[in-house]
Amino acid sequence: MITISGKASKQEQILKNLFENKIPTNINSVDIDIYKNGNLKKSLLNCYKINFVGSSTKGNKKADLIIYNSNADFPISLKNKKFVAWQSADSLAGDDIDNIIISILSGGEIKTSGTRAIFEEKNYNFKIKYDDKSKIFRILNRSDSESQLIVKINNESKEKVVFGSDILGNGAVIQINEEDKNIMEYSNNKLVLNVIEYIDEKSQLKDLNIVYKVSNIKGSRGSNRFPGIRVQAVPGSELQKNPIVGKYKNRDIII
Repeated sequence: MITISGKASKQEQILKNLFENKIPTNINSVDIDIYKNGNLKKSLLNCYKINFVGSSTKGNKKADLIIYNSNADFPISLKNKKFVAWQSADSLAGDDIDNIIISILSGGEIKTSGTRAIFEEKNYNFKIKYDDKSKIFRILNRSDSESQLIVKINNESKEKVVFGSDILGNGAVIQINEEDKNIMEYSNNKLVLNVIEYIDEKSQLKDLNIVYKVSNIKGSRGSNRFPGIRVQAVPGSELQKNPIVGKYKNRDIII
């Protein structure tokens, strides 16, 4: 009997239910073929265990499930159909963003007003405020309205976001259409998984528009040095219409 185990999130549960419903209970292994647009991307032979591990993210692990087969363990990062969010990047990019904020602050002026220190970057239309009472920072525009800072990332950072520490060269990032009734098909001891995106090589990163969104968050979570500031990796298409694009010394901030 093939073992299907682990706790699945709401998104992952769709795939877990399909595995449980499609795979017969009286077999010990199954071959799994992954297709994208009718083209075979990966063939996994004699798969005997499927473990959902999405809650285990220590060390920047990205796998939501691992398929155990006769060749090797195959970790898969499962994305929803629109790549709406890649990850909360506080732990991954927090130090990088901290350094960027420090650079921005060092290029501006510090003004004090009572218990509040205002850090202003001279050349661009945003500022960072620190409230000594609440011990949190805020990104604001010139009218003191809460805002967000968009930071462009290079391929090295993009690789960390997409592949983490466990996918590249060892697994894949897949994107499924949850509304497709033919996501998974079973016949003659072969399970076919139909995906709309399959990413397993660095060369594919150039087609992914991912940025860091640095914004405010209630409470003290987020940045290590600047509590109250949150970092998320999001697709460029999800940005606000008029975001503040991070710059320092007349150039885009690249980390």
